[in-house]
Amino acid sequence: MNYLKKELYELIKKDSVIFDFIQEFALDGLWYWDIENIEEEWMNSKFWTILGYDSDQMPHKAAAWKDIINQDDLILAMEMCQLHFENPAFRYDQIVRYTHKEGHTVWLQSRGMAIRDDNGKPLRMLGAHTDITSLKEKEIELTKVIKITKEQNERLTNFAHIVSHNLRSHSGNIEMLLSIITDEHPELEKNELFLHLNTASDNLKETISQLNEIVSTATVFDKDLQPINLRNAVEKCIANNIYFAKTAETKIFNNVDEDFTIQGLDAYIDSIVLNLITNGIKYGSMGQDSIINISSEKTEKYIILNVSDNGQGIDLKKYGDELFGMYKTFHGNEDAKGIGLFLTKNQVEAIGGKIEVESEVGKGTTFRVFFKHS
Repeated sequence: MNYLKKELYELIKKDSVIFDFIQEFALDGLWYWDIENIEEEWMNSKFWTILGYDSDQMPHKAAAWKDIINQDDLILAMEMCQLHFENPAFRYDQIVRYTHKEGHTVWLQSRGMAIRDDNGKPLRMLGAHTDITSLKEKEIELTKVIKITKEQNERLTNFAHIVSHNLRSHSGNIEMLLSIITDEHPELEKNELFLHLNTASDNLKETISQLNEIVSTATVFDKDLQPINLRNAVEKCIANNIYFAKTAETKIFNNVDEDFTIQGLDAYIDSIVLNLITNGIKYGSMGQDSIINISSEKTEKYIILNVSDNGQGIDLKKYGDELFGMYKTFHGNEDAKGIGLFLTKNQVEAIGGKIEVESEVGKGTTFRVFFKHS
């Protein structure tokens, strides 16, 4: 035994002031219960003052606190005490609610230890309280906020689905009407205003399609996820971009480990990898051969997909906070819609992952996508 601990034990035996100090300042309440005469119980002054009572006016009887404890907690406390009496290895440790003298609830963590005779029969019980009211109130408040936020998110998601569905329907009607008008009046195909109208219709259709994809990311559940071989998914996306890459004179290398399997959705993984590859092609190197190197690594929690290019790069000091924003573009490309990285980030997070980026202007960019292990 440490000499200081031993010294403290001896001091407590010799000097009651030491014990008084410990029970007054180290605990929020101390009690000592006669199990053989269950109405007899000593409670220290801190036990009562924390509940708003004058300890001098309170009797040392179990009935005194049984009147102000939550009755459901009292029933559970008696059951847990009995289990502890029967089995010393079962610890009595319970959160209980008391009613303060002023009417509000006080949350206490109650711990107790039976004092037994030589045969193991419990004779007394020593217990201590810790006031955790502020923690429980914060927990309750946080639970309310989470519930409200969840309900609001569900309403917003439902609203978004309704709007997306209705807009898609109206857009389809406009597209169909324009097609009918063109069939009946083919000369309009050369009319500049009519051409602008067709372009506006196409843009509306594309925007609604993008919004619909974004909305769908809010409805992914763990049960929907499935094991996906990451190398195969990357290979498929490379094959789908083979002509685009060839036209842009970009070489793509798939160095992903053959055995890495992640949790995801096929449609999402395809979209994520496709967006990162096409970005690497579109913003490839100017003045040297464009290269995209796709590799992987494994940590205890994640399988990481690295998509690196030697392209134009992004000024992260200037645009870092906006990089994954909706409708944000950074290179002045007329074809850029500013939706790809926004959608990619949402899809990655929807399946429990995260995405990071490293980039330097004129030297290239590396996207690091963290997927859950399958």
